[in-house]
Amino acid sequence: MSIDSSVAGLLESASKTAKFPTVGTTHKGEVVSATTRQATDFDSGKPKFWDDGNPIMELVITIQTTERDPDDTHDDGRRTLYAGGRMLKAIKDALRAARATLEEGGKLAVQYTGDGEATRGNPPKLYAAQYEPPAPGGVDTAVANLL
Repeated sequence: MSIDSSVAGLLESASKTAKFPTVGTTHKGEVVSATTRQATDFDSGKPKFWDDGNPIMELVITIQTTERDPDDTHDDGRRTLYAGGRMLKAIKDALRAARATLEEGGKLAVQYTGDGEATRGNPPKLYAAQYEPPAPGGVDTAVANLL
Protein backbone atom coordinates (compact mmCIF):
# COMPACT_ATOMS: atom_id res chain seq x y z
CA MET A 1 0.00 0.00 0.00
CA SER A 2 1.40 3.41 -0.95
CA ILE A 3 1.40 6.42 1.34
CA ASP A 4 -1.02 9.21 0.44
CA SER A 5 0.90 12.28 -0.79
CA SER A 6 -0.73 14.51 1.85
CA VAL A 7 0.52 12.16 4.60
CA ALA A 8 3.98 12.03 3.04
CA GLY A 9 4.04 15.82 2.97
CA LEU A 10 3.36 16.01 6.69
CA LEU A 11 6.16 13.58 7.41
CA GLU A 12 8.75 15.56 5.46
CA SER A 13 10.89 18.03 7.36
CA ALA A 14 9.40 21.49 7.29
CA SER A 15 11.13 23.87 4.93
CA LYS A 16 11.85 27.50 5.66
CA THR A 17 9.58 30.19 4.29
CA ALA A 18 11.07 32.10 1.37
CA LYS A 19 11.24 35.66 2.66
CA PHE A 20 11.55 38.79 0.55
CA PRO A 21 12.85 41.49 2.92
CA THR A 22 14.38 43.85 0.34
CA VAL A 23 13.85 44.75 -3.30
CA GLY A 24 15.97 42.45 -5.43
CA THR A 25 15.68 39.43 -3.13
CA THR A 26 15.40 36.33 -5.33
CA HIS A 27 14.68 32.71 -4.50
CA LYS A 28 15.30 30.13 -7.21
CA GLY A 29 15.51 26.39 -7.43
CA GLU A 30 13.94 23.16 -8.52
CA VAL A 31 10.26 22.62 -7.73
CA VAL A 32 9.96 19.87 -5.11
CA SER A 33 6.22 20.11 -4.47
CA ALA A 34 3.21 22.31 -5.07
CA THR A 35 -0.23 22.34 -3.52
CA THR A 36 -3.04 24.74 -2.69
CA ARG A 37 -4.36 25.71 0.71
CA GLN A 38 -6.61 28.31 2.24
CA ALA A 39 -4.72 31.54 2.81
CA THR A 40 -4.36 32.77 6.37
CA ASP A 41 -4.14 36.26 7.83
CA PHE A 42 -0.49 37.13 8.42
CA ASP A 43 -1.10 38.66 11.86
CA SER A 44 -3.83 36.45 13.34
CA GLY A 45 -3.20 33.17 11.51
CA LYS A 46 -6.95 32.84 10.91
CA PRO A 47 -8.25 31.54 7.55
CA LYS A 48 -9.10 34.23 4.99
CA PHE A 49 -12.41 34.44 3.11
CA TRP A 50 -13.79 36.46 0.20
CA ASP A 51 -16.77 38.73 0.90
CA ASP A 52 -19.09 36.03 -0.48
CA GLY A 53 -17.85 33.52 2.12
CA ASN A 54 -15.67 31.44 -0.20
CA PRO A 55 -12.17 30.66 1.06
CA ILE A 56 -9.24 32.63 -0.36
CA MET A 57 -6.81 30.07 -1.73
CA GLU A 58 -3.06 30.33 -2.28
CA LEU A 59 -0.47 28.24 -4.08
CA VAL A 60 2.21 26.73 -1.84
CA ILE A 61 5.39 25.80 -3.72
CA THR A 62 8.50 24.26 -2.18
CA ILE A 63 11.74 24.67 -4.11
CA GLN A 64 15.17 23.17 -3.52
CA THR A 65 17.64 26.05 -3.42
CA THR A 66 21.36 26.41 -2.78
CA GLU A 67 20.56 28.76 0.13
CA ARG A 68 21.66 27.76 3.63
CA ASP A 69 21.19 29.50 6.97
CA PRO A 70 24.62 29.34 8.67
CA ASP A 71 22.91 29.40 12.08
CA ASP A 72 20.76 26.34 11.26
CA THR A 73 22.68 23.07 10.91
CA HIS A 74 19.48 21.33 9.75
CA ASP A 75 18.80 23.74 6.86
CA ASP A 76 18.50 21.59 3.74
CA GLY A 77 17.98 24.53 1.38
CA ARG A 78 14.29 23.98 0.79
CA ARG A 79 12.25 27.16 0.72
CA THR A 80 8.48 27.47 0.59
CA LEU A 81 6.76 30.18 -1.43
CA TYR A 82 3.24 31.16 -0.36
CA ALA A 83 1.95 32.54 -3.65
CA GLY A 84 -1.19 34.60 -3.60
CA GLY A 85 -2.05 37.93 -5.16
CA ARG A 86 0.82 39.56 -7.03
CA MET A 87 3.29 36.69 -6.56
CA LEU A 88 0.74 34.25 -7.96
CA LYS A 89 0.20 36.53 -10.96
CA ALA A 90 3.96 36.68 -11.59
CA ILE A 91 4.21 32.88 -11.47
CA LYS A 92 1.21 32.49 -13.81
CA ASP A 93 2.82 34.96 -16.23
CA ALA A 94 6.07 32.97 -16.10
CA LEU A 95 4.23 29.72 -16.80
CA ARG A 96 2.43 31.31 -19.77
CA ALA A 97 5.72 32.71 -21.11
CA ALA A 98 7.31 29.25 -20.83
CA ARG A 99 4.18 27.63 -22.34
CA ALA A 100 4.31 25.16 -19.49
CA THR A 101 2.53 23.92 -16.42
CA LEU A 102 4.08 23.86 -12.97
CA GLU A 103 5.77 20.48 -12.47
CA GLU A 104 8.08 18.82 -10.01
CA GLY A 105 11.60 19.14 -11.37
CA GLY A 106 10.87 22.44 -13.11
CA LYS A 107 13.04 25.44 -12.29
CA LEU A 108 11.36 28.46 -10.69
CA ALA A 109 12.80 31.85 -9.78
CA VAL A 110 10.82 34.57 -8.01
CA GLN A 111 12.18 38.08 -7.38
CA TYR A 112 10.84 40.98 -5.30
CA THR A 113 11.02 43.85 -7.81
CA GLY A 114 9.50 46.79 -5.95
CA ASP A 115 6.45 48.15 -4.19
CA GLY A 116 3.08 48.96 -5.65
CA GLU A 117 0.79 51.78 -4.65
CA ALA A 118 -0.65 51.48 -1.14
CA THR A 119 -4.44 51.53 -1.03
CA ARG A 120 -4.48 50.77 2.69
CA GLY A 121 -1.66 49.86 5.04
CA ASN A 122 1.70 48.90 3.60
CA PRO A 123 2.29 49.05 -0.16
CA PRO A 124 1.99 45.66 -1.86
CA LYS A 125 5.16 43.89 -2.95
CA LEU A 126 5.60 43.39 -6.69
CA TYR A 127 7.24 40.28 -8.13
CA ALA A 128 8.71 38.90 -11.33
CA ALA A 129 9.11 35.19 -11.98
CA GLN A 130 10.69 32.87 -14.52
CA TYR A 131 10.00 29.19 -15.05
CA GLU A 132 11.78 26.47 -16.97
CA PRO A 133 9.97 23.13 -17.31
CA PRO A 134 11.83 19.92 -16.52
CA ALA A 135 13.92 18.71 -19.43
CA PRO A 136 12.64 15.65 -21.29
CA GLY A 137 14.30 12.51 -20.02
CA GLY A 138 15.32 14.14 -16.75
CA VAL A 139 18.39 15.91 -18.12
CA ASP A 140 19.16 18.70 -15.63
CA THR A 141 19.64 22.26 -16.87
CA ALA A 142 21.21 25.20 -15.05
CA VAL A 143 19.11 27.35 -12.72
CA ALA A 144 21.77 30.06 -12.77
CA ASN A 145 20.28 31.78 -15.82
CA LEU A 146 16.86 32.31 -14.23
CA LEU A 147 16.42 35.95 -13.21
